[in-house]
Amino acid sequence: MDTTPETGSEQGHIICVGLNPAVDRTYEVRNLKLGQHVDGRLVSVQPAGKAVNVARVLQQLGRPIILTGFVGREQQRLFESSFDPALVRTQLFGTAHSTRDNITLMDVERGIETHIRDQGATISPDDRNKLLRKIKILCRGNHWAVFAGSLPHGIGSSELLEMLIAVDRAGARVILDSSGGTRLVLGKTPIWLMKP
Repeated sequence: MDTTPETGSEQGHIICVGLNPAVDRTYEVRNLKLGQHVDGRLVSVQPAGKAVNVARVLQQLGRPIILTGFVGREQQRLFESSFDPALVRTQLFGTAHSTRDNITLMDVERGIETHIRDQGATISPDDRNKLLRKIKILCRGNHWAVFAGSLPHGIGSSELLEMLIAVDRAGARVILDSSGGTRLVLGKTPIWLMKP
């Protein structure tokens, strides 16, 4: 498959859109038992979420990208400082609510992991409209827009569809890897690549 952009000689940008990123916190515990107190050790705090992870991999490949989406104002610096500014332009919208935490408990005695996934805060219509305007500004005919990750409260399939249509109308290619209404947007906008 030819992935060379048709318009212009300049290499197109990849825009990663994180609608519901997270801060991944990993704790090491021994012999985890529910309903009891247990000693643990925090071993990792990492900005995460599918779109953030895509941006991180592209950075490792040396590919310049733009990362946009929502993040709590308190965690915005954590996300921005985790990327090389020479490769990743972070243009995240700080929201009044904290970024959700995902907790991983690694039981080193039994070799098992327990994952606790926070649903996150509700995105306001005002914040959603700001991101939609940003997407319309960023997308061009030789760009790709990657929508990856779960949908937060406040953004359903119809709001996601509105964003995908804006990307398509700007002439950019849509890449979609998202749960929560993904099937509902199929056939309503051209999707160049999708992870089912």
